[in-house]
This record gives sequence, C-alpha cells and structure tokens, in this order.
Amino acid sequence: MRPEVRVFRWLEIARICRDQFGGDLNCILSQTYAQAKKALKQFPNIGDPGAEKILMFCGVAPGLPLESNGLRVLTRIGYGREHVKNYGRMYKSVQDAIVSEIPKESAKSAEAHLLLRQHGKDVCRTNGPLCHECAISAFCTYPAKSLKSFLRPSSQLHPRP
Repeated sequence: MRPEVRVFRWLEIARICRDQFGGDLNCILSQTYAQAKKALKQFPNIGDPGAEKILMFCGVAPGLPLESNGLRVLTRIGYGREHVKNYGRMYKSVQDAIVSEIPKESAKSAEAHLLLRQHGKDVCRTNGPLCHECAISAFCTYPAKSLKSFLRPSSQLHPRP
C-alpha cells in the first residue's frame, strides 16, 4: 500500500518500455520464448512465473504455467511430488509430469490455468479443503478425503436428546 513505491515502479516500467522496447512491447512476442521471458523479467516484480503467465495469455507459451493453487491441485491428484521446503523442485516435478498432457492450443492452456487456479482457491484449499465438494476427489490422494467426520455436520456428531 505504499503509493510512493508504486509510482516508482510505474515510472521504471515506463522507462524500460521506452528505452528497451521503443515504447512497443509487442516486439517481445516475436522473440524466442527464452528471449521473451528474459525481456519481461526486466520489469519490476516479474520473475519466471509472471513472465510465463504473461506469455501464455499472449498465446506464445509452450507449456502450462502454474501458480500455487493450480500446483497444489495437481500434486494432490498425483502429478509430481510435493516438496514442502522446495517450491522450485515441486514446480519442476509437476511440469515434468504434465508435459505430455498440456493442451496444444494456447487458449486451452489459459483456460486450464484459470480452472486449476480457481479450484485451488475455492475447493482444494491449503487449509480446510472442501473435499466433499470436489468433482475430482476420486483421483485425489489428499489425506483429508479419508476422514469420515468432516462430511457430517456437528449436530450429527453429537445428537441432541
């Protein structure tokens, strides 16, 4: 919420856009994927995940960039390995596991990204996942789904006399 920092970043973004790209960021899309990612990472707060998502939504990403929610969903249904202490290793293991199933059309990759993200935010949450509402719980290995009591309301656990 620091407005002075935001203004500084906006000015920096404008300077990079003007000085590095002649005011036209479309030229980034004509570069190779690796070059385009590197170009986008010049901007403040843009790292690999952000650059990959920008390129996916522009239709030039070859894979399926994920953020933490989508990554959690895929690890829980058996793609890759969950590495609690190493997000990078977990991300790579999931990417390796899904490579043959990634949609070829960029619009479908973007749709898959958004659906996985939303499912992870709303249903397959980090804390208190709603396994009983999950459409893919039959494929899930998450321990919470095996708990019987989480499906019953507390009134059924302690019936009134």
